[in-house]
Amino acid sequence: MRRWLMLPVFLCGAAPAFAVPITYQFVQSGTSLPGLTIPASLTIDGTFADLPTISCTPCSPRGFEFGPLSALSVNIPTNITYTLADFTGVPLGPSLVPQWWISPTEIRYFDDFEGFAIDLVTPSISYSSDSYAPCFLAPCIVTGTFEAERAIEDAPSPAAVPEPGTIFLVLTGLVAVLARHRNPRGRATSAGRE
Repeated sequence: MRRWLMLPVFLCGAAPAFAVPITYQFVQSGTSLPGLTIPASLTIDGTFADLPTISCTPCSPRGFEFGPLSALSVNIPTNITYTLADFTGVPLGPSLVPQWWISPTEIRYFDDFEGFAIDLVTPSISYSSDSYAPCFLAPCIVTGTFEAERAIEDAPSPAAVPEPGTIFLVLTGLVAVLARHRNPRGRATSAGRE
């Protein structure tokens, strides 16, 4: 009987943990152009190492599987915010853009007028533009760090719900107690010892 009571402990200990999305905010500390700021954030079920390696150089209109990357936001100086919706592969007109790459070390995007590259190893964002004169001939660069924060910490938390492993452990314990209580051999053995 003791073996059966230990089973839920081993099963719950081996149960996989569920990933909690983490939002990585880019915190800027330097720039190649005074006054230039480029806010950016990534939401990932894991770390940068978990990002997929995919590209569109160019590609046909289709859906892409971004894996654990669930959100991306880059706000460039011309007040355009790029998100994962821009990483669709749908060509803008007769040209071969947009083109983009996503990997565990970098994220790059460019279209006819704008382009940015997020270096995830040495955190920085480079930006070039046909419509933003200071960054036309040479890319402007902002440097900083990515700070992690849990994506669900800011959301209002609903009533506490037990984890599946906890429910399984409690139910298995109750079944074992009931089985022990109903086992006539177990009672006879107990009575014989008294």
